[in-house]
Amino acid sequence: MGSSNQNVLIIGGSGGLGLELTKLFLRNQDRVAVHFFKNKAPVEAVLKYFDSQNNGLVCQADVQNEMSVHAMFDLLMRRWSHLDTVIYNAGVTEDVLLSKMTETQWDQVIQVNLTGLFYCMKHAFGWMRKNKRGHFITIASRSGLTGRIGQANYSASKAGVIGLTRSAAKEWGPDQVQANTVLPGFLPTAMGLKIEEKKRARILRENVLQKPSTLEEVGRFIFFLSRLNHVSGQVFNLDSRLV
Repeated sequence: MGSSNQNVLIIGGSGGLGLELTKLFLRNQDRVAVHFFKNKAPVEAVLKYFDSQNNGLVCQADVQNEMSVHAMFDLLMRRWSHLDTVIYNAGVTEDVLLSKMTETQWDQVIQVNLTGLFYCMKHAFGWMRKNKRGHFITIASRSGLTGRIGQANYSASKAGVIGLTRSAAKEWGPDQVQANTVLPGFLPTAMGLKIEEKKRARILRENVLQKPSTLEEVGRFIFFLSRLNHVSGQVFNLDSRLV
């Protein structure tokens, strides 16, 4: 893929990291489809100010519903001849102690964070395989490696993201389709700021550099990773906590 312009799909594009990625790819004059579920306004605002070449496309889908995911990919296939990069950034939390967690709280997190990824991977690979190229980047969490009190559902979903991505990398390798996972670390997004101040302070202390990740650095890393064509099956930790 190199440094030439790409066709990029950002799933979960209406939050902090999704919007940062949208800006980066548009500045590079890539064609970018930005997915949202309910919150369209932030996506439209970013496209208004950064999409001077009319390379942006907004698409709505419920990743918990495979037919909705199919419709999103069908729309893109009618617009684009190929798909270079997919970034699965959709994710939710429902933090509660395991002993008090309801089935609904469990299912909601697993459905969005993991089952939605499964649907998107299936549809993306079918398209990428035809062109013998493509890169699927997933956003996981250190919680998926270590677990976290009050986040059994989230930790399980992110452990699943890592395992699913690595399995996909092995299956897709013969077709020259890549799959990699990024662990961004704590970010000052709406999801990150839901974490209690005391817990955020502990996360900061766990970093050997005593400072958290930034949206800008994480975004630049993912942009750079999308340009590499020889890396697959890897998990990249982007803060200074030891894993």
